[in-house]
Amino acid sequence: MSDMKPAGLNGSPLEKPKTAPVPLEEERVKILIVDDIPHKLTALESILEGSDILIEKAGSGFEALRRVLREDFAVILLDVLMPGLDGYETARLIRDRKLSEHIPIIFITANIANEEAASKGYSLGAVDYINAPVIPEILKAKVAVFVELFRTNRKVKMQAKAMQSYTFELELANHKLESRSQELQRSRESFRNIVEKNAEGIAVVDGGGVIRFVNPAFERMLGNPAGGMVGAKFPFHLAVGQNLEVDYPHSGPGAVPIEISLMDTHWEGDAASLASVRDISLRRSAEESMRDSDEKLRQAQKLESIGRLAGGVAHDFNNLLTAINGYTDIVLSSMGEDDVFRSHLQEVRRSGERAAELTHQLLAYSRKQVLVPKMLNLNSVVENMTNMLRRLIGDHVELVSDLDPQIGLVKVDPGQVEQVIMNLVVNAKDAMPSGGRITVGTSAEMLDSNSEGLRPIDKDLSIGPGRYVLLTVSDNGTGMDDATIGHIFEPFFTTKEVGKGTGLGLSMVYGFLKQSGGNITVTSAAGQGSTFRVYLPWAAGNGAASWKSGNVDGDAQPSQGSETILLVEDEQTVRKFLLNVLQRIGYKVIEAQDGRQAMELALGYTGTIDLLLTDVMMSNMGGKELAKRLSALRPEIKMLFMSGYSEEGSPFAPDSRDGIDFLQKPFSPSVLTLKVRATLDSTPGARGRGA
Repeated sequence: MSDMKPAGLNGSPLEKPKTAPVPLEEERVKILIVDDIPHKLTALESILEGSDILIEKAGSGFEALRRVLREDFAVILLDVLMPGLDGYETARLIRDRKLSEHIPIIFITANIANEEAASKGYSLGAVDYINAPVIPEILKAKVAVFVELFRTNRKVKMQAKAMQSYTFELELANHKLESRSQELQRSRESFRNIVEKNAEGIAVVDGGGVIRFVNPAFERMLGNPAGGMVGAKFPFHLAVGQNLEVDYPHSGPGAVPIEISLMDTHWEGDAASLASVRDISLRRSAEESMRDSDEKLRQAQKLESIGRLAGGVAHDFNNLLTAINGYTDIVLSSMGEDDVFRSHLQEVRRSGERAAELTHQLLAYSRKQVLVPKMLNLNSVVENMTNMLRRLIGDHVELVSDLDPQIGLVKVDPGQVEQVIMNLVVNAKDAMPSGGRITVGTSAEMLDSNSEGLRPIDKDLSIGPGRYVLLTVSDNGTGMDDATIGHIFEPFFTTKEVGKGTGLGLSMVYGFLKQSGGNITVTSAAGQGSTFRVYLPWAAGNGAASWKSGNVDGDAQPSQGSETILLVEDEQTVRKFLLNVLQRIGYKVIEAQDGRQAMELALGYTGTIDLLLTDVMMSNMGGKELAKRLSALRPEIKMLFMSGYSEEGSPFAPDSRDGIDFLQKPFSPSVLTLKVRATLDSTPGARGRGA
């Protein structure tokens, strides 16, 4: 291959630019030989083969057409006489296709003397004919011409492509080449067209800091017409290579956030700076969204950590309270009404009850309290609580109910729902120190993927589209800002004065909804009141299941008994308290400190064991596993479980709790004895076996 130097338009060599593009490597030139006779293909290939060309062969016109769609060739040697698709038709189809119309075609035929055939070949786009049999020197010479022409065209195309990528500086450096003046002008016009249509703001600033050119995007971003900017001083102070972010006052309302950067360039032969201005409104918004997402993630992680801590503390504390409150009840029951220490013990008992309420709220927050869901109508719950709520909020606050009679039923723990309503109403009352109105409402809601009710506070409250029952508590009190809303469900967070609140009310609501598959949203603004919306999954049609609040009577007389009870509790203080209570009223008690010891005692005991009273969470063997093994050993035994909380996967998971006798710690002696008696008196098979 000859070394060809690119020439200018006047034929003289181009001046070497300051920064010349790196020459591209030449590829081997391809030619295509088309003939249906294999030995002719081989003969032609042997004549033309060399290190500088790559020969492709096709045995038919159809194969040739497929090849030219995939590859480019310097020349096609085409046999005229071929079955199926002859050389003339193949040539016509090659010329009709955009991808291959430029490829030269040389016909190889023994019929060149026929002028009509030759004329037909030329009319179909052939550039030459070669007589058969082929003279190698003639074939090589003609093919070499087209190969060299192909190389030259390819080099010109490669140079043209390289020239398109030259920078504005290179074009200015070559402006002295008179033969390129028109090409340079066209390039400048093309550049101006690209710059003016660019979405990024572009300005040229001369060495004196004066704006010489701006594109329309620059004008839009800064809100000034070009006539008021070209010739004026560049309004930003930064060096070449620096980036600057600024909120630029727009001619319209507000300011637009922009990022400016400078780079060196030339303008009309002089050194200048090219200023790029980008509107970063979307980027700012994305960054803010990312920060908000990060903050929500950190908040969720913090809440989860606090929940685990709260559950562990509450579990241990409930064991202590079971003994504290239980022994206090035992002592109180043995004292006379006029005993000088009775009032002191009653204060201890009231403090114990308050501590039990706090631990219950901690367990609710951490999702470790035991729920006993029932089918109920929220309207009934609200109506039954109305009088109590009015006494709770006082005369200076008006309580209004707005209940939809067609809401349907939900399956939730009634006591927990009461606690949710009470906490939300008390929270609303505290936001109206000078009085106001609280509205408690219910409605049926069908949520789709775009509904506000599907937006969770964190991932644990994520719910899907579907039908829900909505409980709404609204007030017209002081309201909250966004910063306060971001913390209200954290345990111990409160805006009340010291001693006026524990900060556990709303965190208990949050924990209950985690366990119940619900969600809560908050709408509030400072001075405009607040609205809490609680979404609970709809469970059934418009039934009228109702709920009346009430706990086991703590003052009821203990029920006597003589049956045998296997008592299993790993906390010694609690176990001794339970043993004391049960033995005092006549029960025979076999005590064990864990499930493994309980199984050993049961295997060695020859008499009847009527009841298993066991803690759920224990080392060695928990209550669930113990109940399963013991029920297989003694099918007639009845079971009563107790715990400070219920982990997921225990017998008291929300979907398998019905029919299982359970005691939530702490409990009083009378509650214990009544529950034990009720379990022993239950119909065989009517209670769960814990398996």
